[in-house]
Amino acid sequence: MKKILIALLSVLIFNQTISAATTELSKEEKKEIKTKLKTFKKEPEKYKSMVNNYTKSIKDRDVELENTKAELAQLKASTDKKMQECNDSLAALQNRLAEALKNGSGMAKLPAGESYGVQIGNYKFFDITKYFGSDKYLGNIEADGSHQYVVMYFTDPRSAEACTMDIKKLGVKDAFVTKYVDGKRVPFDINSLPK
Repeated sequence: MKKILIALLSVLIFNQTISAATTELSKEEKKEIKTKLKTFKKEPEKYKSMVNNYTKSIKDRDVELENTKAELAQLKASTDKKMQECNDSLAALQNRLAEALKNGSGMAKLPAGESYGVQIGNYKFFDITKYFGSDKYLGNIEADGSHQYVVMYFTDPRSAEACTMDIKKLGVKDAFVTKYVDGKRVPFDINSLPK
């Protein structure tokens, strides 16, 4: 036991000597080190306990560091996955945009040769094309022996109501909002919605 104690004290003194060589110790620091060495010489269990505490503290910090690294790896994987999903969505939207631009930005393509159309208005300062695009079109619904011409499809009644107001400004006074559930028309009154 004495040999171990002497070896430990030698290592401690050697470390202090190296430390002292790199930085000058004050008289108080030298005195404090000597006092600690005497204490460790009298009570080697105290020194062993101190070493064990330092070792445990280092191991705990190593475990904490590894846990943090694992958390970071999980966050990076999650972020990479979300970024890939965003990139895929962006690529799909870019493809849709390129296709729409290629096809005339959602406007009807005129066939080759002679064709005729029916113009229903010519407005210089009024534009309802904001309601038309890749997801909106003028549809024909046959019901009860009649033809209903409907601007389709709006995802909320308020935007459909805004389009209705613009169409009424064009002179189509009978325009109103209709509602469809699973492709079937159901009764609906826009005035029943909360303001």
